Amino acid sequence: MKEQAPKDGDLKVWRMPNLQQAQKGFEFPVASIEEAKSVMNILAKYDLFLGDLVQSNVQGLLIYNAESGGWDDWEDEEGNGIDDQE
Repeated sequence: MKEQAPKDGDLKVWRMPNLQQAQKGFEFPVASIEEAKSVMNILAKYDLFLGDLVQSNVQGLLIYNAESGGWDDWEDEEGNGIDDQE
């Protein structure tokens, strides 16, 4: 399936699993901040389920900036990241 070019304001979650093992990271689009938070919480709960098999994962939310043509870390109007959202 061909991936569509991002539009200004598009969101995607990124994740780097098991950093010590140099695992390949992944990213995927989400439709909203709420969906991003839900997906990230599910991935974190899965890490807890795996226990000692998981060592050091990082994840975040990116927003597409059409002006720069790149992806930036998402922040709300006050400069808070996704982890600061309730």
